[in-house]
Amino acid sequence: MRIALIQMPVLPDKVKNIQTACGKIREAAKNGADFAVLPEMFCCPYDNSCFGAYGEPEGGEAQTALSHLAAELGLYLVGGTVPELSEGRIYNTSYVYGPDGRQLAKHRKAHLFDIDVQGGQRFRESDTLSPGNAITTFETAFGTMGLCVCFDLRFEELARCMCLRGAKVIFVPAAFNMTTGPAHWELLFRQRAVDNQCFTVGVSPARDEQGSYVAYGNSIAVDPWGAVLCRAGAEETTLYADLDVERLEAVRAQLPILSARRTDPRRKCVHLRPGGAAGRDATERPAGGICHGVLSGPNRALPPGGGPLRRHQGGLRHLCPRHPAGPAGGGGCGLSPGRHGGSGTVPLDTGIIKT
Repeated sequence: MRIALIQMPVLPDKVKNIQTACGKIREAAKNGADFAVLPEMFCCPYDNSCFGAYGEPEGGEAQTALSHLAAELGLYLVGGTVPELSEGRIYNTSYVYGPDGRQLAKHRKAHLFDIDVQGGQRFRESDTLSPGNAITTFETAFGTMGLCVCFDLRFEELARCMCLRGAKVIFVPAAFNMTTGPAHWELLFRQRAVDNQCFTVGVSPARDEQGSYVAYGNSIAVDPWGAVLCRAGAEETTLYADLDVERLEAVRAQLPILSARRTDPRRKCVHLRPGGAAGRDATERPAGGICHGVLSGPNRALPPGGGPLRRHQGGLRHLCPRHPAGPAGGGGCGLSPGRHGGSGTVPLDTGIIKT
């Protein structure tokens, strides 16, 4: 399975960018690529002031060009990302097309890039963009593939969910910068590959030192053992990575991580302090009980059997799943979850974060 990693320059000219991308995809097909991968915002400068002006609705100019080209060349095309305009919002969206030109997947960047590194990069995608909310995988002749965008890669549970769905490769159109790139780029791609025993492929724009946002470049492919198969520098280039799916199966057989993963142990929840930080000290527990609460994001649900939640001073609290609710918000028996020998625990495979 040959992957073309197209690290292209991005200019303040959408039409020119699309033409450049199409030319490089044609070159990749001539060199035997089964997949061609474009960078994040391949047709638009990475700047909040540009996203709306360069954006397009579903089926827009850039997407149509890529769909037609995938069909013409008979390859899989991970179309970087484009600013997608939908119902008054703008999304950072990646589209994938099959060898027949049909759209196989669409992933809206779920974790927006809002950072402020002291002495380094400051950027807030949320000033302009809206987040997606999906875990994205798609089927190919080579098996199941995963897809996420740039900052999504920092959230390990997203990669794990893709691999539990069967993803052999995680494709990541991305645009790390000159603060986060040197520190974390290779580390994250190798980390996700090793954690999930899969291939990871990250494709960045070429570096433009004169741009308002300077991309790190360094497009990369990593195998399931964590070995770097190829890595670019800052320059405009196309790399080729030959991914051996048998290598993936061999690594998983020799070092059984996914197959040995346990979902049966149960752990106590930790208490959620206001603002989302976890704490275990007595001052964080509700008065008169030993509730450890639930470490849960705003959109996370308690698993079946774990009991519903109710607000109490300092965070969230289980209601006793074995007894009716009492007037004070605890179990009708008067005991907090930690005193029920198991009612204050959650399964490891529920997706609820634990410490």
